[in-house]
Amino acid sequence: MRSPGGPVTHDGLLPASVEVRQKEKHGGVARLHDPLQNLADLLGPQTSCERLPRDAAPDDSADRAATQTNLGIACAQRANGNRSQNWKLAIAGFEDAPSGLTRERNLGVALPTSRDVRDNDRSQEFARLRDSLQELTDILALQRNRESAPRREKVPEEDPGWATAHMKLGLAYAQRDDGDRSQNWEMAIAAFEDALSVLTRERDPEQWATARMNLGVAYRDRLVGDRSDNLKRAICAIEDSLSVWTRERNPEQWAAARMNLGIAYWECHAGDRQENQERAIRAFEDCLSVWTSGRDPEHWATIKSNLGVAYRERRAGHRWENQERALGALEGALSVLSRECNPEEWAAARMNIGITCWQRIAGYRSENKERAIAAFEDALSVWTRETNPEGWAAARMNLGIAYWERPVGDQAENRERATETFEDVLSVWTRETNPEEWATARMKLGAAYLERPTGDRAENLERAIFAFEDALSVWTREADPEEWAAAHMKFGMAYRERLAGHRSENRERAIACFENALSVWTRKRHPKEIVAARAHLETACRERFGEWLENRIASAAR
Repeated sequence: MRSPGGPVTHDGLLPASVEVRQKEKHGGVARLHDPLQNLADLLGPQTSCERLPRDAAPDDSADRAATQTNLGIACAQRANGNRSQNWKLAIAGFEDAPSGLTRERNLGVALPTSRDVRDNDRSQEFARLRDSLQELTDILALQRNRESAPRREKVPEEDPGWATAHMKLGLAYAQRDDGDRSQNWEMAIAAFEDALSVLTRERDPEQWATARMNLGVAYRDRLVGDRSDNLKRAICAIEDSLSVWTRERNPEQWAAARMNLGIAYWECHAGDRQENQERAIRAFEDCLSVWTSGRDPEHWATIKSNLGVAYRERRAGHRWENQERALGALEGALSVLSRECNPEEWAAARMNIGITCWQRIAGYRSENKERAIAAFEDALSVWTRETNPEGWAAARMNLGIAYWERPVGDQAENRERATETFEDVLSVWTRETNPEEWATARMKLGAAYLERPTGDRAENLERAIFAFEDALSVWTREADPEEWAAAHMKFGMAYRERLAGHRSENRERAIACFENALSVWTRKRHPKEIVAARAHLETACRERFGEWLENRIASAAR
């Protein structure tokens, strides 16, 4: 659970944190974008928004099938126009192609990695992709949705071409730009499972391993069902692929599988969390025995970025040593990535360096903080509210925390900058769409107004109280005990200092808040927090007694 006062490190906010999903619109299974674009370039401009007339070629001719397939490819890769409409036109083109296509080919399927492991031979790539797309056309119409297109009652027992077509269909649904994303993942899982109903480890080891790999990534990124169960299935499926692929015989596939297995273990919170982290780290390090900065720079940089975050969050070992390893790995990634060629990945690496420097134990505190601020500002030179609102909000949030706790410079100016950034973040994060992040931002904004050295003190305290109330509308003692306790502590401080309202009522609310915080915090885990809460509670109780005594004396005097 993220500490309310710490940097935002939520994986869903930062591209390339502990994940190696595609840095495009969707992640998980490898996109066919690059090879399709290459094919579309070879085929020439096919940018018409209308289908080719059916009398352009005989209905059952191979020429017409190729033309319609090519039209589908061109629409799928069209650079301009509405993406959803282009995808529909592509599907229509594939559906218009005749269904009587060969099913005897045994073709390779794209690996589910963050980057396609492509064959350098362009002509072979063209032939493979052309064949696989043709095999896909005869089942696209039948698989438009999982409910209306039940699986065949009798699956061909030895039909690798049919299995390959289903594999391609699964990849297409996994990377589909339009439609319901959750439903698309369900369709992808159904297609991969269909392929596995034909493929076997003994007869089709390579295709079976690829299908298990794809299925594992689909379950890992699945949006419905129990998250823990999905990750268990993902780990099992990816480990199955590694029973076929070895480092000696299939180095690229083996590295891709180890990478995706590491992601699944990192995201798995069931069982021993520390052991899952260690397994993830070992898997990422294994990949570096195949992918190098010279031969596979992008793969290598992605793994180094993953290792950087993994070491920073690692529970085992010495914290300072893990932080130094994390910095080394992230700086290694930046030796390959550049703002010009890899803006998203570069920004994510700079963001993670900023978080690591802010938490760093070694070195001079002021230097680490300045490095963190510079890194967050670098990330914001790429991420904007319009192009990447989630990344922008996370970086702005971290920058605000950094300025608030900055040990150098004018404190009042640093605090004002921090307050402005927290307010900026709330233009993206809302209670409805990002409840946890919204509560964190409201908490930080409340703390900023509580301790604000400028402006009207009474107004600042009212804003602080309102912000803490918002945070506590999301956090509960049962689900978020750490955050709930921290919010009550600040809430109590705001009520104790409140200038508006009745003094004794404010004090009673403050006392209740301090007691709530102390009901969660323990001496072992929160020694400093307990000391502070008890000090505030004792002061409030003394003030209460003092007021009671004054009233008694005044009453006796009358």
